[in-house]
Amino acid sequence: MARTSVEKRLERAKEAKARAEAQIRQAAAKLRAEDRKQDARRKIVLGGAVIGQAAKDPQWFKVLRMAIASMPERDRALFEGWIPPKPETVSKEQPG
Repeated sequence: MARTSVEKRLERAKEAKARAEAQIRQAAAKLRAEDRKQDARRKIVLGGAVIGQAAKDPQWFKVLRMAIASMPERDRALFEGWIPPKPETVSKEQPG
């Protein structure tokens, strides 16, 4: 009878281990998903900032166009038909 008791404890321990491993996998997957979400958000925010700067500064505009031109063809295709906003021409008035 003692052997049966040990076998049952072993089986329960194996089941507990399987549950713990499943929880570990779920937690790791959740962290990876959160990391991907934050990375995507960073890219969106940074892209918006670069586009905004390009609309204000001719040098940024030039760099943005060069960056798009240097992308692989499949990435560059995403920008076909899209024109980055041209820098605003601000006339600088001189104090008189």
